[in-house]
Amino acid sequence: MVLMALVLLQSIPYEIFYILLVTQTGAFLAFRLKKDGTIGKKLYEEHFGKNSHIHHVCLSQNGDFIFITDLGNDKLFAYQVHETSCGIDFCNIGCFSFPNQTEPRHIAIKNNDLYIITEISCKLYHLRFLEDLTFECIEVHSLLPENTNLGDDFTGCAITLSQNKDFLYTSIRGHNSISVFSLKNQTPDLIQNVSCHGNNPRDITICKNGTSLLCANYLSDSVSSFEIDQNTRTAYL
Repeated sequence: MVLMALVLLQSIPYEIFYILLVTQTGAFLAFRLKKDGTIGKKLYEEHFGKNSHIHHVCLSQNGDFIFITDLGNDKLFAYQVHETSCGIDFCNIGCFSFPNQTEPRHIAIKNNDLYIITEISCKLYHLRFLEDLTFECIEVHSLLPENTNLGDDFTGCAITLSQNKDFLYTSIRGHNSISVFSLKNQTPDLIQNVSCHGNNPRDITICKNGTSLLCANYLSDSVSSFEIDQNTRTAYL
């Protein structure tokens, strides 16, 4: 079993700590976390079936919903979280289907807007989660600068939001770069694309104080550190 994502959560108001796991083979599991930090009983388990490649799990800002990407089947699933004094349960309330071989990978959330980076198509999807618990596709953007041809080895990888959630950062393998999007009026606008100063950028993260961005470069065994301009939110090595 290959673990693809792990999220630590605390339910409100019952103060139940639990962890969510998704695996490459298509399993979604939730376990209670004991007060001493050890893993307790299993609260939920689901297997997504043939061709599934579950890749990421993300919690909505108010904690009421869970979103899961299935890279293998080009789908985004939505679950409503039901919490009781006895545990946690999840109700599958629907999904969004991407075009074939889009390969949705990672999710970033701002209010009811979801930004999904895709692997093989190297795109940024902007979806909105509506009050009727369905998805609306608002727009689709390339992760690459205008007039850049999509190389055979170019794949979207990681995505993260700035602390104020007004800017979005993505990494692109093959092209070995980081793109920065402004989210004015929730709409992504590509304002910068810079070299990752390494080979095969995987995860990216913003430091706690919001002044720098770190990029882990898988094939060059390196970590690049970028200073974030506090006015423009663009990144500089």
